[in-house]
Amino acid sequence: NINTKSQYEVKCFTGVVKVESGGEETTLKRGESATNASGLLQRSAFDSQSPTWTSGEVYYSNASLVVVIAELGDYYNIDFSELDGIEGLTYSGYYPLNNQDLALRLVFDPFDISYVNTGEGFYALDFPK
Repeated sequence: NINTKSQYEVKCFTGVVKVESGGEETTLKRGESATNASGLLQRSAFDSQSPTWTSGEVYYSNASLVVVIAELGDYYNIDFSELDGIEGLTYSGYYPLNNQDLALRLVFDPFDISYVNTGEGFYALDFPK
């Protein structure tokens, strides 16, 4: 399952998966992954029996904070104020898929980003200066 975002990772848990990006093509077998960062596919191996989201958590390793926040918003159906100024930040960690308040704290607290629910599923963000 791939989003149309500029960065993504594909992991093959069973069978074979063909990945195409920017004219590049690779075929993954069980235990292999491909990451698209800046239009370049990078292959690697991973050791996992099943996707982490099936256990109710989403994990990230050096992912763009902008991408993590966008995916958090997509999952919980919430919107955030402008994300200008955090483009270079990366996030390594996880958040649960069954506890929105905890998910927000786990993503924003390490960066001292405060957030306020302004209603209707919209959060205003305040970045440290």
